[in-house]
Amino acid sequence: MTDNEVVALSAAVTAAATIVIAIFTFTLWLRARQTARAYLVGGGDVVLHQGKRKFRIDIANYGNTPGHLTHFDLKFTTAADAESGRAPTAPVSREHHFRDQIPPGGARRSPFALEIPDDRDVAYGAFWYLDIWNNKHEFRFVLRLYPTHSRPDLTGVHRDYNYWN
Repeated sequence: MTDNEVVALSAAVTAAATIVIAIFTFTLWLRARQTARAYLVGGGDVVLHQGKRKFRIDIANYGNTPGHLTHFDLKFTTAADAESGRAPTAPVSREHHFRDQIPPGGARRSPFALEIPDDRDVAYGAFWYLDIWNNKHEFRFVLRLYPTHSRPDLTGVHRDYNYWN
């Protein structure tokens, strides 16, 4: 093999290795977009305010990057309705526009609480948010309400109550 052939072969191997590294780097970047993002979760708890039971909304981000909350909704129903296996009669929607940045690893409590109707013992709702890549995400929750707290102990609920992506 001549010197020119060795140089040409070396250049070809270097070019091929560079292409492989570029493809590998691109796949890592794609994977990072799927995992290195915000994961907002939430729900809330029962609080007493001026003698009335209210539901305080709590939001936390268990992701690696900030989440940008855009909307939320909160509804109330009965445990019998929620555990019937049917979709909610009053589905959640982007009813409340609420812009906020939720930092990673930090819980954020909403500055307000909504009054719980006397005949309701379940709260359900959703948060809509954007990750740092501007992708849209949604988290839904459903909680049984007790006199002083809430628990996710309902069974047989339709996926529309607790869907998330």
